[in-house]
Amino acid sequence: MKLKKIHFIVLVALLFSLLSIVFIGIFHLLTVHKSGELTLKGENIFMARCASCHSLQKDERRAGPSLYLILGRKAASIYQFPYSRAMRESEIVWDRVSVKQFLKNPRLMVPQNRMAFVGIEDEQEIDALLDFLEEKAR
Repeated sequence: MKLKKIHFIVLVALLFSLLSIVFIGIFHLLTVHKSGELTLKGENIFMARCASCHSLQKDERRAGPSLYLILGRKAASIYQFPYSRAMRESEIVWDRVSVKQFLKNPRLMVPQNRMAFVGIEDEQEIDALLDFLEEKAR
């Protein structure tokens, strides 16, 4: 009787372990898939709203500065780019929070900046764009 109980406990433990591995794998696949979707959505947003003025290449300058390595960089720090005085004096260091705030309303965050962009209202679009920038702008 005791031996059957031990076998049952071992069998349940093995089954639980196997199911845990399967669920972790499924969760990982779903997370990676969702992350890929967000990156693709972010790329589409970048192309539609940002790419005409900003590049993701290190030394490529357009109407706006390159967004290469934007996260972690101090605002107005690209050499010889003609930033507005307001942007130069802002003392912003770009991270997810500051970029998100800026993308919501650039004029509110840095009054008198030169960027001709009214902002993005949709939080999910901003998050997707930030995911894309984290992935591609490094």
